Parts: sequence; structure tokens; C-alpha cells
Amino acid sequence: MSLIGKSYDCLLVGAGLTGAVLAYELQKLGQRTLLLEKSPRPLNATALSYGGIPYWAGQSPWQKRLCQESRLLFSQLDQELGAGTEYRELDLLLYLQPGDDPQILAQNFQSCRMAPQFLDAETSVELEPQLNPGAITGAFRVPHGHVHPGKLLNAYLGAFTRLGGEIVLEKVQSLAPKEVKTTQNVYRSEHVVLCNGAEARGFLQSLGLNPALYFSQAQLLKTAPTNERLRTLAMPARFGRLALEAQAPQWDWDSQNPQTWAEILEVGGVQFLDGSLCLGQITQFTPRLNHRPDLAQAERKLRSAVGAILPNLAALAGQAFNCSVAFNPSPYPLVGAAPGQENLYLFTGFSSPFCYVPPLARHFAQALTGQISQIYQEVEGKTRSAFHNS
Repeated sequence: MSLIGKSYDCLLVGAGLTGAVLAYELQKLGQRTLLLEKSPRPLNATALSYGGIPYWAGQSPWQKRLCQESRLLFSQLDQELGAGTEYRELDLLLYLQPGDDPQILAQNFQSCRMAPQFLDAETSVELEPQLNPGAITGAFRVPHGHVHPGKLLNAYLGAFTRLGGEIVLEKVQSLAPKEVKTTQNVYRSEHVVLCNGAEARGFLQSLGLNPALYFSQAQLLKTAPTNERLRTLAMPARFGRLALEAQAPQWDWDSQNPQTWAEILEVGGVQFLDGSLCLGQITQFTPRLNHRPDLAQAERKLRSAVGAILPNLAALAGQAFNCSVAFNPSPYPLVGAAPGQENLYLFTGFSSPFCYVPPLARHFAQALTGQISQIYQEVEGKTRSAFHNS
């Protein structure tokens, strides 16, 4: 193992969406930035994503501001990055099923930046003919941003390297103040930022920190291109995953018992411009970061559930994939300095990452170079309070 002679202003761990976007923003401001990634083709939460940008959904002032910034940013991003991201706007249909009360569900959207419009079942099916008219009782409709996750990631990474940023494929083993040790080398940097999702939890615990950073295991179907057409992004209006995430602090995340505390299957669907689709999602909550689910069984479950809501899409050629998804149960991501650690930062734990990561990465990069915004101050303050006593 060798000590790399060159030092950096910023070293980022993890080249998913959070790492790629933040690396670009830092390099753009003149920070000599190194991005470390363990895998050349990671099957992470970025690669296995629907790519939705809910700029309509922000409820608190800081969320609404970032949603506004996000919509403007994406409208100009292809030109800025010099590459296509397939950004577009399409209708989001939040469908209701028998037993759902539209008035109760509408209360969830009252504080949103843009309120969804309720449609009856007949109008919903006219808008999205793939929906099973016997399985829904209506839907909420709202404009929604969408991007191709892989093309967005590659656009950011390409722009980052053209600005002089460096990407190294090595697995990080340990952290020390202003130093990162990989399986092959030791790197020095003035600032180290963990952008590696659920894996950041283990690194922080090795430093005696106990963050409110948790993770789930997600399985979804990815299909081959098809002539079937899904006009909208369809999702259930009653979204149970968030309620389960709120329970995360109650579970023993250091347990050695290979248990699954909770599981939920939700049927959604979106189609990319090449005709391929992402369908459904099984979310499992377990303390096993390296959990390997039975993907054949997951595929059967997903196809059965998709068949009830989007029947023409259930048998399309494709397969199930799995990845870990980091989250913080509060509305705030974990962004900013880790308490008590010199020059160690976090940029992870996002809900709706495609909406909030790009604009907040700009605030982060500006803060690291001396221009601290009110939004960054608020989010970093919440991050400090998201650490428990070890």
C-alpha cells in the first residue's frame, strides 16, 4: 500500500448520484476533487431508480425552495453538462384502490408546492389506458419531472472529469482525519465527504458515531424495451414505505439476527424513452446490509402485483434486481459536517434524491468554499441533531 503524494481539496466516497453531482459542483468551483468508487458498474439505488423528480411535492419552506431550484436547474442541465439526460415532464398519476378515501389522502397534499388534482376512475383510465379500471377508484394527477438515471449520472461524471476531476476505482477500507485508506492506496484531502449511502453508516460507527442513517433493501422489475406504452408515471396514492421508515429508530440495527422487520410491496411503473420500464417495488427492512434476497421469488411477487394494476405489463421480458437504499426518517437528508470529526462530511440519506440532490449539492459546494446559505445552515443543523450518543 502506498501513500499518494498528491493531496486534494475534497475527496468523495461513492460515485452514485450524490457523489457524482457533488463532485461536479465542487470541481466547478475550483476544488481539486477525487471521487472514489469501488465498482465500475455499481447496481446501486441510482442505477435501479425510477428517475422521478417530484418538484411539486415540497412542503416545508426549504423543500419548496429546493424544488423550485431543481425545476430550473433541470431545464438547463443538458446544456450545462454537455450531454443528454432525457429530462422531461410527464403526468404523475397517484392511483386510489378500493377502500382508499380521496378526502383523507388529499390532506397529505394540502401543504405541497403544487396540489394534485383528483380525477375519477374513468378519467384516470382515459389518461393512462394501462391502468386496470376494475382495480382503481380514481387518481391524483400532478406534473412531475423525469430523467434517465444512468444518463444523468454519466452526464455529471463526464462533466466532472472534463473539468479536471479524478475518478479512482478502489474500495475504501478506513477513514482518518484528512485521510482515506483504500485496498490499494492512502489518499490525503482537506475535506472527506461520505456519499456512499447505506455504507456510510458502518464508517461512521467505526469512528464512534451513531447516526440516524438507516437502509432498506429494494427489489424491482426492469424490462426490456417494448411496444407497450405507459403514458404516465403511475404510483399508489397511499404510500406505505414512508410510514415504515418512520419506525426505523425503534429497531435494533446492530442485531446479528438475520431477520426482516417489515416488508411492503407497492405497484408503480414508468417507461423510459427507449421503451424499457421499471415496475413495482418490494421494500424490506433488515439489519443485513449485504442481504441477498431470492430474486426469483421477488420477480414472481412483483409480476403478480403488477398484473392486478397494470395487467398488460406484467409478463414483459425482464428481471428483478436488488439494491440497498439509505434513508433518514426525518424529512431532512444527512448533509454537512459530522460532529466531532475534523473535516469529515456527509451527503446521503435523501428522500426524492433526483429532486433534492442537484440543488442542495450546489449549496454544499458553495458552503465549503465560504458562501453558506440559509438552506444549508438549516439542513446541516438538522444533521448534527441526527446523531445519537454512542
